[in-house]
Amino acid sequence: MVYVYYDPGTKQVLGFFDTPNLADQPGWSSRGLSLALVPDGMGLDSLDFKVDAVINSDGYDIVTDYSVSVNPDTE
Repeated sequence: MVYVYYDPGTKQVLGFFDTPNLADQPGWSSRGLSLALVPDGMGLDSLDFKVDAVINSDGYDIVTDYSVSVNPDTE
């Protein structure tokens, strides 16, 4: 399972987790970042992406669209 934390203002992905255990990361959520699941095979696989759209399903935000964006925090 892949999930990301992203800035809801800029939509930039700032945290990327590839783990079978979905768990809130208090350090990330306390910074005001949003959590979203990435569907299998979607291709969002690093911090160099922006989350363009999400839907809420079963209480979770799920990424439906994203775009490539060089993450300024990793430069």
